[in-house]
Amino acid sequence: MKYGGIEKGAELVPARAGSSNGFGLLNAVGNVQEWGLGTEGELLALGGSRIDPMSRCLATTKKLHNGQPDEFTGFRVVRDVN
Repeated sequence: MKYGGIEKGAELVPARAGSSNGFGLLNAVGNVQEWGLGTEGELLALGGSRIDPMSRCLATTKKLHNGQPDEFTGFRVVRDVN
């Protein structure tokens, strides 16, 4: 299945590929899931990855993560611009 010219699950796409969303983020969901912290400090994987069904590649998708490196999880560097 293709979305935005990218074939789902075929390969990881470069971080700068595609168009940004309204917040200026590229590849916000569906390429690699991102590490994040839950409200209780638990380590989560957010957004879904290329191995997940497209129905799970959403900004609201979250699942517990064991903290071990894998090829489907990354992180996003953010900074305050004020």
